[in-house]
Amino acid sequence: MEMLFPFDRPASGNKIIGRKEEIQAVMDSLITKQKGVAIYAAPKSGKNTVVREALHRIKAAGHPFRLCEIDLFNVRTYAEFIACFKRRLLECFEQMNRDAILPFAVESESIPDSKVLDLPSIIAREAGCMVVVYLREFQNVIAIDDKQLRLEDLVKTWLKQTNVRYIITGSAVNIMKSVFEEKQLFYYLTDVVELRPVPQKSVVDYITSAFLSLGRVIEREDAEEIYNIAGGNLWYVKMMCSICYTFPIGFVNRNAVAQTRDALLQVVSPQFIRTMLELTPNQINFLRAICDGARRLSSSEILAKYHLNSSANVFRLKDAFRNKELVTFDRNDEPQILDPVFEYWLKNRYFK
Repeated sequence: MEMLFPFDRPASGNKIIGRKEEIQAVMDSLITKQKGVAIYAAPKSGKNTVVREALHRIKAAGHPFRLCEIDLFNVRTYAEFIACFKRRLLECFEQMNRDAILPFAVESESIPDSKVLDLPSIIAREAGCMVVVYLREFQNVIAIDDKQLRLEDLVKTWLKQTNVRYIITGSAVNIMKSVFEEKQLFYYLTDVVELRPVPQKSVVDYITSAFLSLGRVIEREDAEEIYNIAGGNLWYVKMMCSICYTFPIGFVNRNAVAQTRDALLQVVSPQFIRTMLELTPNQINFLRAICDGARRLSSSEILAKYHLNSSANVFRLKDAFRNKELVTFDRNDEPQILDPVFEYWLKNRYFK
């Protein structure tokens, strides 16, 4: 049975809420600018939805390509990366061979590890069309501590390739940001596409119209409450709507939304509690300051109010939270808690 508010798979077509600018940006980079794309955001932020819809529209517009998707979620060593890259590229190659009128001339068994990273270019040449290599959870490659793997060499190899585009995504925002924004190692290979929060109006329109199509009514202010609790994250929004729909009522009121919120927090709170148990008292104070809206975290006033000791200590705390992938800081050094429901739980449960 199909889920009424599906949050178990990427949205597609007219089921996508917002994201027009991001989808167009991916298309422009791949086709017009002939560059790759890097997208990084917290888990379940819509990265996969944007990528797949952009590729679908590119194909529909008459631009042929071969897609090779490589999920790096369980890669931790250089050997695992090379093995995973080789296996997935050869699977794509074998699929093309099955579809081809004449088999391609690549002897896949004889390819040494040193030439594995050149496989996309070989396949693009043999296929006579663009090859898109979609690398998911790329932060695992960045984190590999091995002298055999230098990101600079990786970029140099991929920049030499013809008719190949790399789509690189990651869920560890701070690790990805350090490479793609601060060090800019992939500057000539990829454009960074930022996933901005989906506008509230778009999400509220979706919630109200979706419930109406199912014979339920929800007021806009209650739909806005769902948006605010979920921090605009569509995965959480759809999860909350799914819970809401289980209540045997025709009118989704504020009480139903409150019960939905409590049910969601019951599901996610064990993970949040474990996170808090791993923090020191000093780190908890720092998190409280962020939740209270403090911005000049090294100011004497904030240091005293939240017992943060010194600006040097604040610097260490920032690094700690970056490493834990709990908080990121923008170009103006403004903090942002990466999981919006974690932020809601902190403000309305933990620090209440």
